[in-house]
Amino acid sequence: MKQKLVGYLVATQIALWVSYYLFFKQKNVNFKSLWGNTPKSFRSWLLFAASVAYVMNLLLIISMANSNNLTDNEESILIACIVFYYVAQLLFLPLTKLAVEGKIPKLAVAALLLICVIPLAVIAGIVTKHVTKQGSKAVMFKLTTAYAPLLHVLINDAVLFGFLF
Repeated sequence: MKQKLVGYLVATQIALWVSYYLFFKQKNVNFKSLWGNTPKSFRSWLLFAASVAYVMNLLLIISMANSNNLTDNEESILIACIVFYYVAQLLFLPLTKLAVEGKIPKLAVAALLLICVIPLAVIAGIVTKHVTKQGSKAVMFKLTTAYAPLLHVLINDAVLFGFLF
């Protein structure tokens, strides 16, 4: 197992969930307002899809960490992408709140969500390259858990939420 990859994954998850806790602990946060102009009929779907994509991404990274033929270079790229993506995610709620309050343009939130596509696209590319190696295991699982979160972030987050918000 690639301990370094797992370590970065754990660290980013701790940072993410602590930031969520601290954000929602604030007294001046109106959860419903964070949806902006996103239609109510989309909200449950977006939350459900985000939850599934989140779990799939975690399972993918753990699966990749368990791969016997993951190179050090691939591991380093995955770590960089994980850190980049989750640092961007740390900015999402504060920027959304600022946009709802009119302190920054809503387009800043859409731009952040579009930027989040990049590390997931790179992860999908690394996974695609990885699974074509001889001896690679769980090929369909890895491809599915790479591409489903990428499509979610592109379609649901960046396009639907980003531009309906």
